[in-house]
Amino acid sequence: MDVMAVVENEKLGMTIVIGLCEVADALPRTELFLGLYPTDAMKNAVTTIYTWILRFLIRALKWYEEGKIRHALNAVIKPAALQYDDVMSGIRHSCHLMSNRASASSLAEQRDMHEKLRALQDSALALPVIQAQQRETNLRLSVFQDHMSSALSNAEKRHDQVSKDVASLMAMVRQVWETIISDQAVNADARIHLRNTMSEIQLVQALGTVSSSLIFDHMANLQQSIQLRDRRRVMRDQYAMVFQKSPAFNKWNSSAHSGSIKLTSTFKNRNILNGSLTLAIESLRQPRVAVMWALRSRTRAYDATEILKSLICQALRLDYSSHTDVTFSFQLRRYLDANSDEDYFNILGELLSHFKLVYMIIQLEAMLSEAASPFQRHLDDLLDKFKNHAPGPILKILVARSGPLASPSQVRGQHVLRIGGKKQLKGHRTYGASPVTSKLRQSRNQALDE
Repeated sequence: MDVMAVVENEKLGMTIVIGLCEVADALPRTELFLGLYPTDAMKNAVTTIYTWILRFLIRALKWYEEGKIRHALNAVIKPAALQYDDVMSGIRHSCHLMSNRASASSLAEQRDMHEKLRALQDSALALPVIQAQQRETNLRLSVFQDHMSSALSNAEKRHDQVSKDVASLMAMVRQVWETIISDQAVNADARIHLRNTMSEIQLVQALGTVSSSLIFDHMANLQQSIQLRDRRRVMRDQYAMVFQKSPAFNKWNSSAHSGSIKLTSTFKNRNILNGSLTLAIESLRQPRVAVMWALRSRTRAYDATEILKSLICQALRLDYSSHTDVTFSFQLRRYLDANSDEDYFNILGELLSHFKLVYMIIQLEAMLSEAASPFQRHLDDLLDKFKNHAPGPILKILVARSGPLASPSQVRGQHVLRIGGKKQLKGHRTYGASPVTSKLRQSRNQALDE
C-alpha cells in the first residue's frame, strides 16, 4: 500500500506538471485566436477554455495546500486519473474546438476575399460601358445647365417681386402684433385673476365631491380619541414612554429613508395604545408635516375601501396648492372610475409622491377584520415603491393593532413594538410637554432638510 501511495503521488505530481504545461501552451494560442477572430463563437470557446483552466488550477492549488498525510491518503483514495483526467480532456477538447472555429473563420475570410476579387474583375470588364454612360450623362448635364440658367434668371426676377410683397406684408403683421401686445398688456392682470379664481372654485368643488362620498370621518374619530384620552387618569408622559423607551421606534422615526413600524398591544392595554397614537398625531400636525391617519371608531368597523377614500381625501387636502386644475381633474376622474382597492392604492401612491415627508398612522381596528391582511399587503407594496425610488419622497407608516391576534410574524424587515410590558408603563408621573413631541419634530426637520 505504501509503495502504491508513493507511485501514485509521483504520478499525480507529473499529471499536474503536464497539465500546467498544456495550460501554458493553450493560453497564447487562445489570446491569438481571440485577437484574430473576435466572434461570439470564439468568445464562447475561450470562455469554456478559461473555465476548464480555472477548475484545473483550483484542484492543483488544493493539492498543493494539503499536507503530506493528506497527499498519501488521496493518492490511494483519489488517484490522478480520477482527479484530473476529466479536466485535462475538457481543456484539450476546448482547444480543439477553438482551433476548428479559427480554421472556419479563416476559410470565411478567404471566401470574402475571393468575392471581392471577382467583383473587381467584373468592374474592370464593365468600365467601357460605364465610360460611355458617363459621356452621355455629361451631354445631358450641359443641356440641363443651359435650361437652368434661363430658369434661374426668371426666378430671380420673381424673387425680387416676392421680396417687395413680403416686406409690405411684414410691415402689416408687425403693426397687428404691436396692437395685440398692447391689448395683452392691458388685460393680462384681469385674465390671470379670473383664471386663478375659476381654478380655485373648481378645486374646491372637486374636493367637495370627494368629501361627500366619504363614510369614514377621520377627524371625528381623532376628536373622539382625544376626548377619551383626556377623561382617563393616565398621565400624558405615560403615553410618550411607549415611544421614548423603544429603540425600534427611535430608529424608524429618525431614519432618513422610508420605513414602517407596527405597534401591538393586548386587549388590556388598548387604551395606552389609543392614547399613544393620538399623541403621535397631535405632535405631527404642524404646518410643515404631512400626516394622515385612520383611527378606530367606537361604533363600527369600515371596509378597506372607505379607509382608502379617506386617506386619498386627506392627501388631496394636505397637498391642495400643488395641484393644477388639469392634474386635479385627471386624479378626480381616476378616483371616480376606481373599482378596486388596488386602484385606490395607485392613486394614493401618486398623491403621496408630491410630499418630501409624509406620515401614515393606521389602526387596523378601524376596518373589518377580513380586510386587515390584504390592506397590510397593499401598504407593504406601496412602501416598496417609495424605497425603490430613493432618494426621493419619504413615507413612514405606523400600523397599530390590539387584541389576542395582535402579534403576527414580522414581515419585510418591519419593526415591531409591543405595548404591555411593565418597563414601558413605569416611570414618569408628571404632566407637561411630552418627550416624544421633541423627538418627532427633530426627526421631521432632519428629514425635511435632507
